[in-house]
Amino acid sequence: MKYKAWLLAIAGCLASLAVHAGELTDENDEFRERRSVIWTGDKSANDLVFTVSASQATTSSGGKITTYIAKLSSIGNEARFGDCRFARWTIDGKVFYEMEGKYKLNTFRDIYGEDFTTPVTREALEYVASGQRVEYRACDVKGKLSDDDLEGLQRLLDVTEG
Repeated sequence: MKYKAWLLAIAGCLASLAVHAGELTDENDEFRERRSVIWTGDKSANDLVFTVSASQATTSSGGKITTYIAKLSSIGNEARFGDCRFARWTIDGKVFYEMEGKYKLNTFRDIYGEDFTTPVTREALEYVASGQRVEYRACDVKGKLSDDDLEGLQRLLDVTEG
């Protein structure tokens, strides 16, 4: 009996590892009459986090207007990206200018928050989600979106469709 409980505990741990690494949140703001859907990936090996947000409002005629923002962000004890103003992206080896995020630095005491943020179209995000290899470069830091990030982006697109 002890072994059965032990095996079930191990199976539960292994199953939890298969769950998506990032987080998709979907909230309605009644006061602003907006829906907010956000994919936040896990921190990459180079300490950058990929985030995509969708803000959805209903028009007076009942239609939906959705705006999307993509972001690479970093938080640390020093500014790492002050010398570059844009993040560069490639999709399957081809330069993709629609995701070039503009640099912004936020500081609070000894904490530095750095973002590369860009408004982006749904069509551009669909192209990113369909890529086999999505890479970015911010200054000398290179990285690629994980499979979890691409799946999370697709989930965000699925729930904000129509």
